[in-house]
Amino acid sequence: MKVHKITLSIIDFEDVGAEEIKNILENQKYPNYRIAPRVEEQEEREIGEFTDDHPLNKMDTAREAFKELFKGNDAILERILRQVGRERRLSDAVEARAARGLQSFD
Repeated sequence: MKVHKITLSIIDFEDVGAEEIKNILENQKYPNYRIAPRVEEQEEREIGEFTDDHPLNKMDTAREAFKELFKGNDAILERILRQVGRERRLSDAVEARAARGLQSFD
């Protein structure tokens, strides 16, 4: 038997929320109960307005934008927010990130 660690990015278009996304992933009825996913930890970042030009919406920039957002690099976060037309002071971004923090689920 094995355990797999899989990193997903989920864009929450309908403001479903972290707890409901966790419940959806964990409570699906998989055939013959062959897998039993459990969300071990969860983080979120504000990405501004999601448009056709957003870095997370382009195949050639999505992976790097995702990595940079979750490395905690505030300069990259500010640049991405600026790209989608959401000007924000760096101190506001740092405070918002610290307020959200890392959520762990048992």
